[in-house]
Amino acid sequence: MVIEMIPIVVILVYIVLILIKRMREIRHTKADRDKIIEKLKAKYVGDVIPCSICLLDIAQNEEIIKLRCSEKHVFHECCIKSWMDVKICCPVCRKNIN
Repeated sequence: MVIEMIPIVVILVYIVLILIKRMREIRHTKADRDKIIEKLKAKYVGDVIPCSICLLDIAQNEEIIKLRCSEKHVFHECCIKSWMDVKICCPVCRKNIN
C-alpha cells in the first residue's frame, strides 16, 4: 500500500515545487511596480493606435508606458498597472518587464 503511494507523493511534491517557483517569479510589491513604470513613462508620438489592454485609442502626446521589448508595446498607465498587479511581463509578447 505504501509503495503504491510513492509515485503520487513524488508528483505532488513536484507540483508544489513548480508552484513555489512561479510564486517567486511573480511576487513583487506595488512600490516595485511603480518604480518600473516611472522609468517607462513617455509621451506618445505617432499614429493613433489602441492600447493592447483596454483597446481604447492612444492619442498624440498622451502620456503612455512604453515597454522595452518593442516600440509598439505601448499602454495607458492605469491599464499596465492593473496588468502588473497580476503579472510582471508584457501583455503582448510575455517578456519580463524588469
